[in-house]
Amino acid sequence: MDVARVVPFLLDVKPTDLTPPAIKIFNAVTAASKDDIWRLIKSMNAALGDARLEETVLRKTFDRAWAEFEKAVKDVQALAAKEIAEQMSEQRFRPRHVRGNPVPSTRYQPGAAGGNCARRKSRFASDFVATIEDL
Repeated sequence: MDVARVVPFLLDVKPTDLTPPAIKIFNAVTAASKDDIWRLIKSMNAALGDARLEETVLRKTFDRAWAEFEKAVKDVQALAAKEIAEQMSEQRFRPRHVRGNPVPSTRYQPGAAGGNCARRKSRFASDFVATIEDL
């Protein structure tokens, strides 16, 4: 049986903001931190055992791919911000109560940008993992 590994991948969230506290036992990775991402890639590579790449090859590949990765993260962040702004705009024009339910809070909540954004983030993460697996 393979060993399961969990790494919270944070986008617009600081490790100190994680709740519940139990998730803090995992070593979270911040998407904006090149050092965090490099540590994650090295860890994933080490988990490959005999199939792992030499660190020099891995580092060269990582450095070449970093600009594209950084741009993709910024694109996801911009998309999330746009969707949040749209949701907040829509909520301003809703009646205070719809069928007896209060209007949801318009307070910004990282990761709660909506289904479409969550699906795009998930697709982005899947594409990133597939890219790493192709290394």
